[in-house]
Amino acid sequence: MREILEKALENKKNKTDYIEIRAEKKEVTTIHFQGKKLENINCSQQIGENVRALVKGGWGLVSFNQFDDIEEKVKEAIEIASLIGKEESKLAMALPVVEIINQELDKDFR
Repeated sequence: MREILEKALENKKNKTDYIEIRAEKKEVTTIHFQGKKLENINCSQQIGENVRALVKGGWGLVSFNQFDDIEEKVKEAIEIASLIGKEESKLAMALPVVEIINQELDKDFR
């Protein structure tokens, strides 16, 4: 996933004062009982992302849920910020934060 995000940002940093992509991919398991009777079991993956760009003091934010659209959405966030931005951008210096969280269960209930 990280490679996909980095590729989407290639050559975009020089068009913005700041740009970030936040992405979340999670697996959800749902088990539904009616009394003691098992009614439904469902497993699914959910993806959610947003791109935030800052250009000349203007912010552009785009949310989406398809990795295939990521490069287009980065361009769109930059375009929105460019339409709004009219002054100097001011941000505090900070290092990027990258977190990968894998939750392990003591016992797999499936």
